[in-house]
Amino acid sequence: PQRGDGSHFDPSAEYRMYHGDLIPGFPQHPHRGFETITATIEGLVDHADSVGNAGRYGQGDVQWMTAGGGVVHGEMFPLVHDDRPNHTRFFQIWLNLPRKSKMVKPGFAMFWADDVPKWTSEDGLASVAVWAGNYLLGEGVVQNSPPPDSWAKSEENDVAVLHITLQPGAK
Repeated sequence: PQRGDGSHFDPSAEYRMYHGDLIPGFPQHPHRGFETITATIEGLVDHADSVGNAGRYGQGDVQWMTAGGGVVHGEMFPLVHDDRPNHTRFFQIWLNLPRKSKMVKPGFAMFWADDVPKWTSEDGLASVAVWAGNYLLGEGVVQNSPPPDSWAKSEENDVAVLHITLQPGAK
């Protein structure tokens, strides 16, 4: 993915895609001093970065990237269907690292949807996916591990990242 110049950005659009409708995704761009957790709901994301990580993920997979001292990466949305729309829905959590962690070595971790520990209520109206930490995890459950130099990796920070889904009527 190559970096765009942002000229296609339309601030009046109902939905604001950074590069407008012409570039499906976020071409190469730099980050430093924070971490991102990218959670996919629908569609696919192609990731490539300056540290050598590259791959495709989506449909519930989660990517955790520690930018630390600096990384250049791109997130593009592949157009894999020619018979229907190529919808992509995802969200990102950005963690601004404390001063002592801003220049750590960049890192990367993938949490594949099928391997993420999950809990679902008996009535099926509530569910929790555990992306980091040990919330609701019993003994012997393997938990996800953020990148090696992630701020969230330290037990003293007691980080838990949960994706909670509640259907109407959930208690």
